[in-house]
Amino acid sequence: MLYNAGSPLPRKGLFMLLPVVKLKTPRNSRHPWIFRKMIQAPRGLQLEAGSLVEVRDKAGGFVGRAFYHPENTIALRLLTENREEEIDADFFAARLATTDLVEIIIAVGGQKNAGRC
Repeated sequence: MLYNAGSPLPRKGLFMLLPVVKLKTPRNSRHPWIFRKMIQAPRGLQLEAGSLVEVRDKAGGFVGRAFYHPENTIALRLLTENREEEIDADFFAARLATTDLVEIIIAVGGQKNAGRC
């Protein structure tokens, strides 16, 4: 199954064949953002903004899974660097469960700068 931004999140255990985006420069940071100048354009694919992709280094090694944006300066936003971790509804539920959303909503509600510090 090829995932794109318009597809629903897969059910647990469903194998996904993700499009691959390769880095053209070494990844020297552990930051989850990867900039457009650091990647090779996906060959033969027209990916929508928000498409889930597998990220590989220049040698083809696994880097992680990310959301891709074809026009943004930040082309990739890594979700996981764990090859075994599936990106599905459970993945996001687990992330949200570890976040105190009420605290975030209250903090953002009192800000006039969109919650940025």
